[in-house]
Amino acid sequence: MLFRLFKKKKPIAIETTPTGSEPLANDYIPDQNEIRAAALVKRFGFDFDNLPHDTIRELLQEELSHPQEGSCEYLRVLCGYLYGIGDTADLSLIEKAKYSVSFDAQCMIDTEWIESLKNGGKKKKHVRCRADIIEDFVSYYTDYIS
Repeated sequence: MLFRLFKKKKPIAIETTPTGSEPLANDYIPDQNEIRAAALVKRFGFDFDNLPHDTIRELLQEELSHPQEGSCEYLRVLCGYLYGIGDTADLSLIEKAKYSVSFDAQCMIDTEWIESLKNGGKKKKHVRCRADIIEDFVSYYTDYIS
């Protein structure tokens, strides 16, 4: 049998030591931006009608002025919050975050959020309805912090 030639091997455990942390025992250690993102979600939750809009904008503008190294998770949460708030005046700020920080930011900040804000949250060919987008955002970050 041909398949016997290709036995499935057990995965090899790779241990690394990130700067300033203890050795890993095959557990993932989040970077500072992931920790900040989780703290933001725990602090503000998902009541988009009562999020502190000005505070979210200021945090995003500060992050854009002085982006932190590492993942773009914190940036993504801030943009997701602005999307959830739904003010079209925030489009330029979300686009700036998506297109001016890094390739990772371009990948992590959903184009669908931008298009949905532009079209009033309606379902289009490549854009889901606003309620579905928000539901996915909330679901992702609910799992993220648990």
